Parts: sequence; structure tokens; C-alpha cells
Amino acid sequence: MTAQEMITKFQTMVDDSIDSDLALQLVNDAKNEVEGSQIWEQLKALDSSQTETASAITLPTRFALPIKLTTGTTYDPYTLIAFEDQRQWRDVPYAFYIDYANGVYYLTGNPTSTDTIYFFHTKYSSDLGLNDSWTFPTRFHQLIPLKMAQLYYAVDAGEKGRSWDDRWALQYNLILQQAQAWDNMLKVRAKRTITSMRDSDLPKGIANF
Repeated sequence: MTAQEMITKFQTMVDDSIDSDLALQLVNDAKNEVEGSQIWEQLKALDSSQTETASAITLPTRFALPIKLTTGTTYDPYTLIAFEDQRQWRDVPYAFYIDYANGVYYLTGNPTSTDTIYFFHTKYSSDLGLNDSWTFPTRFHQLIPLKMAQLYYAVDAGEKGRSWDDRWALQYNLILQQAQAWDNMLKVRAKRTITSMRDSDLPKGIANF
């Protein structure tokens, strides 16, 4: 479903036509609300464009939530600490904190190497244009016009019957639960790959530790 198709479905639901710019903004507001509700497997990403430094490091583009950070050939994850604890941890290695307001993060312990940083995180998808499709599977695209109708009712100031129907909330929650179940299955499958892997399943030359 393209953004234009989402807008058409939304306008049918609310029985109203709105400015095209506002409609497209509602599409992206609704998309961002769904994407920000949890750590979705679909939105996981790896940024390996940065190297260790004692200076500020720019957060990845469209950064949403941190997952894990490692450096070089060390696979143990760094500890994410609270921004306000940075002074207590300033000399402790293998930790980092995020300055969300300025879009940067810092490694503690005064690193002196220039090893590559591997920062696993989630990110919001790019804003949709009218001809763009959402990155999620098509079967979950109905979430967007349903969420749009909910957001529109909050700002419409018209009669409730023209914008938000409580029955749509049931439909939205049902589809969201289906999306969450799909996401949980993806997470379970990833864990099973690690816990059940045998030496015979691994590429030649790789030991199962």
C-alpha cells in the first residue's frame, strides 16, 4: 500500500477530505507511532561507519533505540549508562552514554585505539512520499490509515461520528497484535539459531563455542 493509497483509505474512513500536505504528515506521524512502540526486528540496523575516539560520535541516521555496541574484535557488549552518570564512569572502559539532545554518544574510559565501532540499533524508516510504500509487510499496512483516523480525531474538533469510530480501535489493536506476534516469532527464531546450532550446521572452520 502506497502512502497515497493509505490516504485514500483514511479519507473514506473519516468521510472527509483534508489538505494533501496534512494528509501526508498524518501518514508519517502514524508510521512513526507504530515504529516507536517497540524494538521491531524489521527496523534493526548496524552502523559500522565510526571508530573509537574520546570525542563525541554522531548517532546513526534516523536513530531510534540502542540495542548493542561492540568494538574491533571484542564481542562483549559495552554497558549503556545513563547520561547523568557519565562523570562516575568517565575512566571506566567498555561503557558508553548517549546525548540525545545533541544527537551524539561517547565512549568512556578515554579510548586510545581506532577500532571500528559496531553499533546495533533500531531506526525509524524514511518519511514516505505519496508513491512510497512502508517497509513493513503489506498485510500490516492497514495500521497506518487506522492510526491516521485516530490522530485526526484528536485534532479535528468536529463531530466524533465523522472521524473516529471506536470499532476501528478494535481492528487496529487486532492488526497490531498480529504484527507483534510476527515480530516475536522472528525474535524466537533468531534465539533458536544460536541455542540449537550444532557444529555440523556451521560453515567449515568455525567452531561452536
